[in-house]
Amino acid sequence: DTPVTLQNLLSHRSGITDPEVYWTDPSGNIREILSTDMFTGGRPGEWFEYANINYGIAATVMEVLSGLRFDQITKQYVMDPLG
Repeated sequence: DTPVTLQNLLSHRSGITDPEVYWTDPSGNIREILSTDMFTGGRPGEWFEYANINYGIAATVMEVLSGLRFDQITKQYVMDPLG
């Protein structure tokens, strides 16, 4: 019942733990590897555990909100401005 924020994801305080397998094929869907078993840590914001899956979740949210793939987001907003 506690929301997981972007800050929670990026600081490894989301309460989410890595599943045994946390990758998909490039055409795969991250939803296929998410489960309630991953929420075994403490409440979001109160529990620290390094979890790679947090970055995949954050990237997926960015893709959904922007309508772009993550590599395109990175190019447009990070790499191009850096030259």
